[in-house]
Amino acid sequence: MAAPRRCPVMWDIMEEHLEEAAFLANQWQRACRSPDYCLHEVAQGPETRLRAHLDGLACAGPEAPERILMPWLESDRSEEVFVAALALLATGAPLDWVLPFFEDEPGPRRVAISRALSLARHEGIPGLLRSREFHAHPRLQAEAIRVLCLRGEALGSETLLPLLRSESSELKAAALKAVRDDTPTVRTLLESALGSQSPDVRIAAGQTALVLGYPAALQALRRPLDSTAPEAARALAVLAAAGQAEDVARMAAALAIPGLESAALWALGHSGWRHAAELCLEAMKHERTARLAGEAFSRVTGLRLEGDFARPSTLEEHGLPPFEEDDLDADLVPSPEATLPLPDAAAVARWWMKEKDRFPPKTRYLRGQPISPEGVWKALATEPMRGRGQLALDLAVQTQGAVRFDTCTWTKRQAEVLATGMASARQGRQRFTAR
Repeated sequence: MAAPRRCPVMWDIMEEHLEEAAFLANQWQRACRSPDYCLHEVAQGPETRLRAHLDGLACAGPEAPERILMPWLESDRSEEVFVAALALLATGAPLDWVLPFFEDEPGPRRVAISRALSLARHEGIPGLLRSREFHAHPRLQAEAIRVLCLRGEALGSETLLPLLRSESSELKAAALKAVRDDTPTVRTLLESALGSQSPDVRIAAGQTALVLGYPAALQALRRPLDSTAPEAARALAVLAAAGQAEDVARMAAALAIPGLESAALWALGHSGWRHAAELCLEAMKHERTARLAGEAFSRVTGLRLEGDFARPSTLEEHGLPPFEEDDLDADLVPSPEATLPLPDAAAVARWWMKEKDRFPPKTRYLRGQPISPEGVWKALATEPMRGRGQLALDLAVQTQGAVRFDTCTWTKRQAEVLATGMASARQGRQRFTAR
């Protein structure tokens, strides 16, 4: 009997799938760091729609890679590169079709390819990356390690030891973040890295050492940093996960440094201490820091900034500007911070005067409840997307690396992992990577 005839592919429809997927990829990535979305809203909204269009592209057959996907890999728009790479990998195409773009110069295209490689289900990715990465440029090796870690791949000590001795700060920092096993040799290299002159290496070592429970980690993270360097913000975030009350003073000092206010408020909110909430209360009085301070205060105390505790934004008060006064070159997409509620500092202060006695100063809080691994686990399912990565770091520190949760994978997968609970993962302090 003759084989059934295959219906012709409607290439105009496939092009529409690709264009819609690129648009939705942009929406999805914004939602994944937004204060206005939680996990199930991303999973049921932009992610479901994005993956539906990717599934549609998978129906295009063997001609799709060459006809529509490969050309998009050379696009200047990162979201187009991202969806083209994901769709191409879903067809089972050889990785050699994608990897030349991964090996390209650093920039948006490589970032998009890396993101696709970290999410794609392609059996060849782990092995092929490992076989190629260790013969490449150190910067490419570092990127490959980051991809493997995002995929939840375990890089053993045998693989990491040569990289931990690298002269490249970027490669050494990436390898330090990938460490999971606390062996004597790794411990020696990790403790040496804690004294590195490179802030990137020192902070990466500090974060890993903190998760593994090394006492020396805090000393390295507390070393002074150039206040204008991005490393300072990262150090503050890791110190927040450490949860030491004495570090609130360092965060308060950073709050007075121009350029570090946002990082300081972020750290104060995640530190969970009563004194941190009071510092945020003061920062609410200043227009420049009011939204971020309100977010941080709410994270500690659980107060919802709505109704009497919020005030209208400038746009809500005055509406849109006249057409002739509108800046047509302005970025029309607000930053995640711009969508945060604007607190009424006086109303919040009155609330705090009534409620502060139920916050003992020697307890850490998350949304008004004492912080615990179980509480953080539950919060990963309900908290806004913005800040969940910090919660995952906090969870890893609290469990000394026994529980690691990946907030960068597909949200549907995250929801499935969260639904299983963490009790079994913590029995016997078993290593558990939730991805």
